[in-house]
Amino acid sequence: MHRPGMIKSMTVRLVTGPLTLRPWTASDAPAVLAAYTDPSVAAWSTEPVTDPAHAEAWIHARVNGWADGSRASFAVTDTESGQILGQVGLRLADGEAEVGYWTLPAARGRGVASTALDALAGWALDALDLTRITLIHSVDNPASCRVAERGGFPLALQLEPTERWPAPGHLHVRKA
Repeated sequence: MHRPGMIKSMTVRLVTGPLTLRPWTASDAPAVLAAYTDPSVAAWSTEPVTDPAHAEAWIHARVNGWADGSRASFAVTDTESGQILGQVGLRLADGEAEVGYWTLPAARGRGVASTALDALAGWALDALDLTRITLIHSVDNPASCRVAERGGFPLALQLEPTERWPAPGHLHVRKA
């Protein structure tokens, strides 16, 4: 089972066809800012990134998450060019994880998010000995529902609004 600090010394790079998933670096801040200023990413984000300092802090949180075992977050890049296409990451706790993702506009409609999601989940369930990974999205975001299902996360439950999740949503689950 996953324990805090279990992944802190890992240098993880996942290659799946035309995509490479790699940990974030400080030099990625412009791509993070570009993503979060895109209306489609900003609309669904719970963590706004509005300027270069926020982008640097966002990356710093992901780097620290690797170090303390609370996150495994990846830049999704084009294997050939190294261009950042999106992000996929896990928040880890008690042998389970919650996944989140986004893609830059130029990468949408090409299967980038679902391919990265599938690769991350396969690695995490095995390497981190997780029992399950959950994915939550708003019912008003049907594209995210398609990504989840194509990425190996079947719909498990329709969610009613709560304090934690204020809008109706879908819960998708992938188990070990």
